[in-house]
Amino acid sequence: VPGTPPTNNPRAWKITITAATGMFTGSYSVQDGAIPRLVNVTGIMRQPAAGEADPAVLGAGQGLLPQLTGATAGTISAGISFTRPASE
Repeated sequence: VPGTPPTNNPRAWKITITAATGMFTGSYSVQDGAIPRLVNVTGIMRQPAAGEADPAVLGAGQGLLPQLTGATAGTISAGISFTRPASE
């Protein structure tokens, strides 16, 4: 199930969730100086238990930012999470 990003999507977020398993894949872009870079993300969504305190984690995963050409450091990973907004 592809997600529908907002019309103002400066980071070019894309996400697809497989409803049967809860797995998601996607990507977003970052600007590293003058170099645009694509971060690929993967993870899993979950159904919070009844009565779970807000903000409940709805999904989590990680993204990998590839090393720049000529850089001496390796790939950078970053966590990603989706939470349900706290009840008011």
